[in-house]
Parts: sequence; C-alpha cells; structure tokens
Amino acid sequence: MPTINDLFADSLHTHMTKRGITIAAFAEKCNVSENTVYKWRRGEASTLDSIARAAHVLQVHPAALLGATRVHADYNALWDRRPRKRKAA
Repeated sequence: MPTINDLFADSLHTHMTKRGITIAAFAEKCNVSENTVYKWRRGEASTLDSIARAAHVLQVHPAALLGATRVHADYNALWDRRPRKRKAA
C-alpha cells in the first residue's frame, strides 16, 4: 500500500509535468530550496505544510496531491481568477 509520501511524490511529479513547471521555478514559488523539491518528488520529507504549499502553487486541492480524483467544485472555484458572469434574475 502506498504511503502518503509516495502519493504526494507521484501526484507532484504529474502536476508539475502537466503544467510544464521546472523544479527551480516551483521551488521559488513554494519558497523552498530545489533540494527540498527533489526530496518531495522522491517521496521524502513531505509534511502537511509542504502539501499545502505545493497545492497552492499548483492551484489544486491538497487532496488532489494525495491521490483524490474528485474534489468539490466550489473549492476549485476559489482558484479561478477570471471574473464570473452573473446570471440574470
């Protein structure tokens, strides 16, 4: 059974690759060293804080970095930066 560190490492790699973000850029945005990001991607030294930082930078729910495939739509709306059009009453 995979550990939380394993799930985080796999998901982090997938999300970073999908977005085309480098380790250097990701480390800078997370305000951590590149070595720390390498550790996270190897499944080492991840904490709740590291998962929260990574989720914020990648604009995903923290549960998505732990293998969750369904996240409540309202949470995803928090990351949507575009102004919303209101429906006419």
